[in-house]
Amino acid sequence: MKKRAILFAALTALAGASASAWSQTMRPGEWQFTTTMTSPSMQQPQTGSVNRCITKAEADDPASFMSGGNAGGCEITRGASSPGGHSWTIACPKQGVSGAGKASYGPDRMESEISMIVALQEGGQKIQMTNRTQGRYLGPCKAK
Repeated sequence: MKKRAILFAALTALAGASASAWSQTMRPGEWQFTTTMTSPSMQQPQTGSVNRCITKAEADDPASFMSGGNAGGCEITRGASSPGGHSWTIACPKQGVSGAGKASYGPDRMESEISMIVALQEGGQKIQMTNRTQGRYLGPCKAK
């Protein structure tokens, strides 16, 4: 269960980053990303939120905040893109996670879905998970 909690925290952050990472139509500013993780192996969905300041420079060059395509030891590979949307694949060998996702977005909202397979070290069991993220623009970034 502890592994699931750690994985959920990492994937919530990753979902917010990856879903917004390639969008050039999202408005720079403070965004809230809410992710709901579901799995046949979980009794109930788990939901978490993260706020993130998307700067103009990031909106103009989203790859600049992807750490060279490596987030938390995960390789993110961009797939097809169209105005207001894109797809990607993700591989996290250290965590035993692989999957694919798609996102759609506009200036004030975004939605994404990532379907993943998680290979547990205990017994070699594989678990299917789906993360759905909704993002919304909150306003200008908060001063620190």
